[in-house]
Amino acid sequence: MKAELFIPQKTIDEMNEMLLQKSRIDGYGELIETFTACFPGGSYEVDIKVVNGDEQSGPYVDAVLFEDGNELAVLEPGDNICGEYWFWLGGESYEVIISPANENL
Repeated sequence: MKAELFIPQKTIDEMNEMLLQKSRIDGYGELIETFTACFPGGSYEVDIKVVNGDEQSGPYVDAVLFEDGNELAVLEPGDNICGEYWFWLGGESYEVIISPANENL
């Protein structure tokens, strides 16, 4: 299955700037932002979260696959919000693509 998320370029730039930080960002809690992609049928979804790290690691991307609200799989932490996120589970693949939104439409 495949799902696409289109995020405004300004938001992508802000998130990627935060992801460059080498320590926790003051003024934010544990979670900075969440983007959710839903797959056809409604049972499966993926949360792409920008998480505020600790003093040693800084913010990171946390991608999690859910079925009916139950966590099924987690990818390794990432450092860029855009791109492809792949999950393989029970012989099925789940792909989320995050791209800049075309703000001229």
